[in-house]
Amino acid sequence: MPPKLRRCTPPGFIVVPDFVSADEERLLVKELLRKGAPVLDKSHLRFSNTAQQEYGPQISDAMEVVAGAPPSEPPERCKLLAARVADEASRRGLHGAEALTSSGFLRVNHYWKEGGGYMHKHMDSAKTFGPTIACC
Repeated sequence: MPPKLRRCTPPGFIVVPDFVSADEERLLVKELLRKGAPVLDKSHLRFSNTAQQEYGPQISDAMEVVAGAPPSEPPERCKLLAARVADEASRRGLHGAEALTSSGFLRVNHYWKEGGGYMHKHMDSAKTFGPTIACC
């Protein structure tokens, strides 16, 4: 009999199973991939298998907030999801939860091939994004 896999997560990493339903995911994808939706050109960073959308504060390629740059407005379903994420973070007592809806940054990665693909080495830092980072 094979050994049981033990689930280990790094300190501070919280998994909320089924936080986004399959139906909600389909609606989010439809909203994000609508005709005319903004997509960033990051080809200079070798994102050979991805397209990105970013909403909220503008973030440079160096993962720094661009001072004085106006934030972009996320689509409606994304705002609703951000509010749910903030509520869950607040319910769990996570520091910075209130900022997730008021000044949150949203990055959407679209992978064109199965299995993800190449993404350059980077770190989502508290310096740029604050003490709470949510991935859905």
